[in-house]
Amino acid sequence: MTDVPRPPLYITQLDNYTFFPMFPTYFIWTNLSILAISVASLIVLLFNINPFEAQPKTLIYFLLSLFLGLATIICLFLYSLRMARGQKYLATKYMKVSVRQGFLVSVLVVGLLLLLAMKSLNWWDGLLLVASIVLIELYFRN
Repeated sequence: MTDVPRPPLYITQLDNYTFFPMFPTYFIWTNLSILAISVASLIVLLFNINPFEAQPKTLIYFLLSLFLGLATIICLFLYSLRMARGQKYLATKYMKVSVRQGFLVSVLVVGLLLLLAMKSLNWWDGLLLVASIVLIELYFRN
């Protein structure tokens, strides 16, 4: 039986062009550092800001740090789940898929919280947001 040539281990490719070199340890440490910064900013915002007297930009800072923290947590969780179950030579593919899905789930959660904060969240608005995120994911799925 002949060996099937496998793709390069740590080079992310997009339509036969080298996109950027991404090593799994670099990916994990970058995500952990983003997570630490976003959790620290969340803690500062939660303990030092009065929500009843806060300005609208404080809500934007809160949602941005929540978005970054949630995206990195979901990304790292999905990546570790895929690496535990899958083949190790598909590490870059798992990275891209995990980043995309973590980003989309975070957009969903932050979008729902933003609609709730503006008091315009109804069940059909939430369902429309969920459907749009699912359609975006189905578009990018191979």
